[in-house]
Amino acid sequence: MKRVLAILLISGLVSSAGATGLKPAFRVWSGFNLGRYSGQPIFVTIPEIAVDYDCKTGANFGIGIELSIPESPLGFITEIDYIQKGQKELWYYWDELIDKYFYKLEVISQVGLLKIQPSKRIPFYGLAGYEVSLVMNHRYGPLRGWDSDYSDFTPDTKKVDFGLVLGGGVEKGIKSLKIFFEGRYQAGFINLSRYTGTLINYPEFRTRALVFCAGLKLWFF
Repeated sequence: MKRVLAILLISGLVSSAGATGLKPAFRVWSGFNLGRYSGQPIFVTIPEIAVDYDCKTGANFGIGIELSIPESPLGFITEIDYIQKGQKELWYYWDELIDKYFYKLEVISQVGLLKIQPSKRIPFYGLAGYEVSLVMNHRYGPLRGWDSDYSDFTPDTKKVDFGLVLGGGVEKGIKSLKIFFEGRYQAGFINLSRYTGTLINYPEFRTRALVFCAGLKLWFF
């Protein structure tokens, strides 16, 4: 039933776009992101032990519709994306790295973007918009033994995030099919910590992600 509704929705968007003179195109992409949280947990350690944080690499992919306005530099993109956000936690004994842990935050996002391409002769364009995300799960665990030795932070993580998306890209191809490469910076506005249970030592964190992707764009007509 959900698949039928999705097909009907896309068909409706395409038909409406054609009736208004907009040029609709189907987009699909995949890539990776470098994720990190804006805040840090509160730890009490001995002087010999130090904790640092770094970007974590995660997978992402998306599908969507792009509507181009003929004879205009503007276009509109709406997408459904899957993104693995998070960060890396590094433990040191003096200057020696002794262990690595990961925060893994999986989300499904609805992304809306304004596309600006000043010149049709130049394949570069800018992107600006929003992201509304539904948190699927949030886990924390060591690099070694991740599959069995992790903590589930999902119950203590807020379910919905909202943020800003800025970026740009380049596209090239024939009239009905193009390849594109994009870079996006996504910054969540909402503190996702409930400050309870497993996150009692992590009072505040917001997501940050630098997304790199490659994809295909196919015009309907």
